[in-house]
Amino acid sequence: MRRFGSFTTAILLSLSAFVSLHAEVNWIGRMDKGLAQAKSLGKPIFVDIMAPWCGYCRKMRQEVFPSKRFQDMAETFVFIRVNAEEDISIRKFNVQGFPTLLMLDKNGYLISRIDGFVEVDRLVSTMKDALLRANTEDRLVRETREKPGIQSSYKAGLYYASVEDQVKARGHFLAAWEAGRAGKDRTSLDSLYNAAVSSMELKDYGAAVKLWSDYLQNYPGRDSDFAYARYFRALSLRSMGQNAQAKDDLAYAANYLPEGEDKQSARRMARVN
Repeated sequence: MRRFGSFTTAILLSLSAFVSLHAEVNWIGRMDKGLAQAKSLGKPIFVDIMAPWCGYCRKMRQEVFPSKRFQDMAETFVFIRVNAEEDISIRKFNVQGFPTLLMLDKNGYLISRIDGFVEVDRLVSTMKDALLRANTEDRLVRETREKPGIQSSYKAGLYYASVEDQVKARGHFLAAWEAGRAGKDRTSLDSLYNAAVSSMELKDYGAAVKLWSDYLQNYPGRDSDFAYARYFRALSLRSMGQNAQAKDDLAYAANYLPEGEDKQSARRMARVN
């Protein structure tokens, strides 16, 4: 007996399973793993930051994320879901409540966010808008080539600093400083400050000391930025084991930093020295 009906049903079931498999959002449970995958694939990132006790997080998982409109976005993003009580890497996004939904570019640069529960129509609309703005890196790099100067290099530096690529950040900040140093433009001075910070992040303390010294030599005032530059130069010197050379900077910072932890730290180190 020829059983076309059963054979056809089997094919339809197989096709249905295939379509379902490829349309389903695949959630990655760790930020570092998701970021690595996004960079490899060149895709933007959708992050669901949740807490196990959060009722609205559960509502998102039950009502919004399973919807066809959301699932249709499966191929356009890398999807990450993290428990805020376990993953400390999300602290830099200043999460105040749950759920917090982030849309990042492939390097982890924040494009858009939604705080709290959201209906699927608004969520998908925000995701589509984020897709249009996910080429931030390419746009900024193109601007540095087509319109070289202080502003384009400074914006590129801020971008790379925000995604913790300190090598590229420092390069762009130094380009901005060189472009404006003759006139001591404030943005170029800020770029020099940031280049010194990037050097400290890279643990290139010798470069940091030189950049802080250049900043202090060129900075026109004696405000808190000047005091912080001396404090950070002292920290860089101490990281190189040059505690004696850091003494004067620590004494200055102890007197002129704004009240707070850094000033207290400067006072403690100045006493030790």
